[in-house]
Amino acid sequence: KTSFLQRDASSDTRILGWKLGLEAIKGKPMFGWGSEGYLSAFQKIYYPEFADYGETWLDKAHNKFIDVGVDQGALGLIAYFGFLVSFFLVLFCKKNRKTFAGAIGFIFMGYLVQNIFLFDEINTYAPFFVLCAALFSGLLRDDVEEKIVNKKSADNRENCVLKDSQGLLVGVGSGILAFFFIWLFFTSVFV
Repeated sequence: KTSFLQRDASSDTRILGWKLGLEAIKGKPMFGWGSEGYLSAFQKIYYPEFADYGETWLDKAHNKFIDVGVDQGALGLIAYFGFLVSFFLVLFCKKNRKTFAGAIGFIFMGYLVQNIFLFDEINTYAPFFVLCAALFSGLLRDDVEEKIVNKKSADNRENCVLKDSQGLLVGVGSGILAFFFIWLFFTSVFV
């Protein structure tokens, strides 16, 4: 309403900030500008239209997804969207507790919609982590209840997701990826 029906300085500066953020993503598409890099991009790709709204100085894009893209590039966006998809997959993979999953999913969707227009700060991070804790505590409770009901022995490895060789492969692969991302951090982002 504020950006299409009537001109509003707050909405106009947000839209300009989003355009600037998308331009910054195009400038460094793969790895982004680094942590809190939107301010650097804002200083480098300044739009003169910002002066129409007073002394505007943005350090965030007022859009979580654009912020992730500016800070971390395409790889960060892929990881962030992968987290969001895995959150919903984990949430709805259990057959029981549909009411629990629906409530948590509804709250999480509200969090995602508000992130289109805002950026994360302490008053959005705190409920987000409480939400994650509620999800995983519910999943842990389900796992404990399954173990009590089924009374399977501890050495029954049929239901194990990773067998020994797969676990070793995942461990080695994770180590290589961790080394690569640490190297990438020091060579491209570390100031």
